[in-house]
Amino acid sequence: MAVCKAVAAGLPEPAVVGLRWPNDVVERESGRKIAGVLVEVRDRVALVGIGVNVRQSPEAFPAEVRHLATSMAQLGGAADRILLAAQIARALDAVSAAPPQEIARQATELDTLVGTRRRFRCDGEETGGLVRAIDPEGMIDVECADGGLVRLPAETTSLVHE
Repeated sequence: MAVCKAVAAGLPEPAVVGLRWPNDVVERESGRKIAGVLVEVRDRVALVGIGVNVRQSPEAFPAEVRHLATSMAQLGGAADRILLAAQIARALDAVSAAPPQEIARQATELDTLVGTRRRFRCDGEETGGLVRAIDPEGMIDVECADGGLVRLPAETTSLVHE
């Protein structure tokens, strides 16, 4: 969420980006990825990796992912990488001080998947259906064609890009 807000602040139209569960910042209209966040916990210490596509042209991305990726420059932003890193650090600091229910509310507000039909891969199996909810604890609720609800964990689930 903090990365999404920092990226949005560097764009001419901040509402153009949103969050795609579990860890992507995307352009809302096309779903193309502009940034990603990975968190790994080791010995009760969280390691956070953040990647933001800042200045890439479409040709900078490999042909097979060009339709899946974008950059701040392509969206009309002219972000300075050092300034962006400082904005991300400030946003992370602000989020760390927020109550969990406020973090969940903001993440829901930025979500791009709820209400869409998607396919996911979890533990070697594919599941598809209508995304019903994103749980701030890392789960995604998907309503399958038979009406059943499946809860998928972020740690072992990936979105299948069509």
